[in-house]
Amino acid sequence: MTTRLTGRPRRLLTVNRRRIVVALLHHPNRSWTVRELAEAVPDVPEGAVRDTINQFLAESILRPVPHRALTIALTDTGQGLLKRLVG
Repeated sequence: MTTRLTGRPRRLLTVNRRRIVVALLHHPNRSWTVRELAEAVPDVPEGAVRDTINQFLAESILRPVPHRALTIALTDTGQGLLKRLVG
């Protein structure tokens, strides 16, 4: 299955999205709230963090964490994909 993200060449990964991806990959087993992820990348607008989370959820790169509202974590597939994107 091809996703919007996987169809994009690495050089087109935006600076903000790359910063978010690096933060996620730095702690691949961590669960994140939107606020926690936004705090981990303070130079990225919270709206960009939220948009990225929503896209990654739609593409199964992230998964919702049960019993915590708006908490997400990387999927195994998502971790592999993001590692390839940031090289």
